[in-house]
Amino acid sequence: MKDSSKLTLNYFPPSRVLQPFIKCYYILEGDFGRKTRDVFFADGCIEMIFNFDVDFYRNGKKEYWAKVIGQITEPLEVMAVGKGKCFGIWFHPHGFSNFSNIPVGHFTDKAIQLNDFFEAPFLSRIQELNFKGDVNQLITFINAFFERKLVAHTYEPKNKLLEFAMSKLTSETPLDISILCDELNISRRYLELIFAEKIGLSPKLFQRILKFQKALSEVKANRQKLTEIAYEFNYFDQPHFIREFKKFTDELPSHYSKRQNPISCLFLI
Repeated sequence: MKDSSKLTLNYFPPSRVLQPFIKCYYILEGDFGRKTRDVFFADGCIEMIFNFDVDFYRNGKKEYWAKVIGQITEPLEVMAVGKGKCFGIWFHPHGFSNFSNIPVGHFTDKAIQLNDFFEAPFLSRIQELNFKGDVNQLITFINAFFERKLVAHTYEPKNKLLEFAMSKLTSETPLDISILCDELNISRRYLELIFAEKIGLSPKLFQRILKFQKALSEVKANRQKLTEIAYEFNYFDQPHFIREFKKFTDELPSHYSKRQNPISCLFLI
């Protein structure tokens, strides 16, 4: 459990079958007050979120209570109002594409109502189980639902290529994209098309986001000097790291480390 002021965040593991596709389930709960502002940054993942007695606003417009949050490539400013909870499903970068036929690139930097993806009985059951307050029963239902959905997508050839690519790009020593394409025996253009469809990002941008997210946690923790962070995460030098950081956050690392992020800080790696 993570705690920030009046908010708490608890993680729950998916079933063993779903672990390659879903990172975790989570419940963010507490009093957001009359107006809690925060900023979220690119993390390379897609989320499904259900809000109960809490309203989230993006660009002044209230979001749907049940939604899919596509890949974030630019700083996302949000405002939360109310006292309640959010139940979230945090997918691995390629995970969501295994449960939907809609190319995920279509909703990058967007929040789409869940009705566009899944049938009404699914949403009604989620509401019912939330009202009962039985988290275990809710997770059991969602596990069963996604396991059924998974069957139709498991054997797609693109998914096998993507699984291999992801294992290489997320390793401790990520593989160069050109070498990766040679190993897969596909063109770079074809790999980019797969990423656009299944992840919603280009391979190069995905790699940059992975690196940025690791550095972001260190900046927030304020444990190391910027030069040390730059070299630890394989940036060319400190100025290069600062430029990359500013591209994803619109601010300097020194400013971000002092910023109050009541919600997003709970989700840092």
